[in-house]
Amino acid sequence: MVAKALTDALAHFDAASVITKALAGAAPKIANSVATEVKKAPERLSQALGLAYTDHLQTTFSKCYKIKTLIYRDEPVELLSQYVSIKLQKGRSKVTDNYLIEKLDEYKNIIVQGSGGSGKTMFMKYLALSRFENPRGRIPIFVELRTIDYASGKSLEQLVYEDSASKKSRLSFEQFEKALSAGIFLIVLDGLDEVDPQHREKMHRQIMKMPERYPENVLILSSREDPALDGWTQFYNFSVLPLDKRQVSSVIRKIEFDKAIKQKFLKDLGSGLYEKHQSFLTNPLLATIMLLRYDQFGNASHKIHIFYDQAFEALFFKHDISKGVYERKRYTDIAVDEFKRLFSVFCFSTYAKNKYAFSRQEIISYIDKASKYCGIVVSSQLILKDLRESVCIIQEEGLLFTFVHRSFQEYIAALFVSNYRGDRLEEYTLSIMSSQVTENAGSILKDMAPIAVLKHWALPKVRSLVDGTKVFDGSSDPALFITNVCGDLFFETAWEVRGYGIGSLGRDILNLNRFYELGLTVFLKSNLLFGSKDDQKAIESKIDPEKLSHYRQRIRQLNAREGVINCRFDQEDNYWLVHTNIVAVMDELCSAAESAKLQLEAQLKAYEVADEDLI
Repeated sequence: MVAKALTDALAHFDAASVITKALAGAAPKIANSVATEVKKAPERLSQALGLAYTDHLQTTFSKCYKIKTLIYRDEPVELLSQYVSIKLQKGRSKVTDNYLIEKLDEYKNIIVQGSGGSGKTMFMKYLALSRFENPRGRIPIFVELRTIDYASGKSLEQLVYEDSASKKSRLSFEQFEKALSAGIFLIVLDGLDEVDPQHREKMHRQIMKMPERYPENVLILSSREDPALDGWTQFYNFSVLPLDKRQVSSVIRKIEFDKAIKQKFLKDLGSGLYEKHQSFLTNPLLATIMLLRYDQFGNASHKIHIFYDQAFEALFFKHDISKGVYERKRYTDIAVDEFKRLFSVFCFSTYAKNKYAFSRQEIISYIDKASKYCGIVVSSQLILKDLRESVCIIQEEGLLFTFVHRSFQEYIAALFVSNYRGDRLEEYTLSIMSSQVTENAGSILKDMAPIAVLKHWALPKVRSLVDGTKVFDGSSDPALFITNVCGDLFFETAWEVRGYGIGSLGRDILNLNRFYELGLTVFLKSNLLFGSKDDQKAIESKIDPEKLSHYRQRIRQLNAREGVINCRFDQEDNYWLVHTNIVAVMDELCSAAESAKLQLEAQLKAYEVADEDLI
């Protein structure tokens, strides 16, 4: 439930008042950060911050306070009128969204992970808005990572400064850095997974350095699920939990929709619909899509690609969902199958290039290429108008065009590959399945074209894995295994592994594990090296006495300080690694890889035999 105090505060929002409260609470920090300057420096910095962020907060407020959704596509609605409280999980602990917001200053550095459509962005905006009511000595900065110019090569601090500072600001970047050092900001970075992959690794490194360089700020970022983020040792990881039946009902009740359809939907929720389609209804976006087409299709399909196909048809033929069935005028007269074919080319081309946001010139160029590919003579400008105004699957945000939700781009990109019959099927399949943000598109493609995915991606990947594991020799070079599979290891105690940097081979294993149950994640063990501290001691009797001093030094490094310790291994460690559990784990992974290869080869053979029996 959204607190009434927050609703009232935002209804009478005053940016200057928020700044005043934030700076009043942050005054001691500001004073300390400029202690070496003249006495009036704190006042000057406070004044500059006020000028800078009064306008910025007004802009941020507008960006967070109102939203557009799949349902409300023509005009924005207040976020608080649609927001339903979510629950999150950290380890074995489950917490509410408001609990996490209350504890931000204790956790300091936080990652919120969740699947597409799980409500991450809604929560991040709600979190930012909550600090407009009570800043607690911090100025909230909300940044959508997909919109900043990370290709410019500028530092993350510079990018955040440019994104957040008002044009009227008198705040210099140097003053902004002092404010960062003072710790007066709540920095909300939304959509880490939407950063272009060619820049994402650099962005990862810069974000990981922020807590070290500016430890007094609160930093929270959101992303789709990514195992690599689990190794960020200075961050607390929270996962968005699936909606329960009560939460789904709240989501539906808040939507303005045909009353009869909504009442039937809510009634069916309590009569088995939730249990029957729990995989869909636990996700806010998918629950909304189900409502959108519930009157037309009655019962949802168990197949996710059929579900999205029906949703697309509903968007294509219907517009005003508060009035029931209503077909809006379209600017082009091409049939739905041609429109979908053209749009599928557009989605695949942009997905393969990791493009989620476009300038007008860029999006017209992509539509031109798609229509030419399909042999359809049509105005790209009119196609764009249909995508925006009739089908409402593309929206305009400032100077950029974006998908209403990326899951539609992923579904329709997968649809293109599943229907493709040309010579580049293997290449196109790999572009979907090997993407770093592939789970939605990959799952959909595997569902629609299981043979193509098995033949062109999964089986070659497993065969490559088998070949890759053959180079490992547990009796002489276990460090090579750790580097290529596990990457860096993160220890919470001197013997318990708590995180992995993930090497190139490990990344392939995790990608396979997303779509197939092959038992390949045997290396993800807390006792990867040692079962206990006694195991460390026992190794001393097995190694060359001349190397005992070096070994003890390595173990002391793992015990160097409290918290999680990052450790990288190389060939100089092999003399003692050969006596750890890693040797058995290597053998186990090699066996699992060989078994996986045989399993997938049998599946492909079964498909081929079935083909022979057709005619």
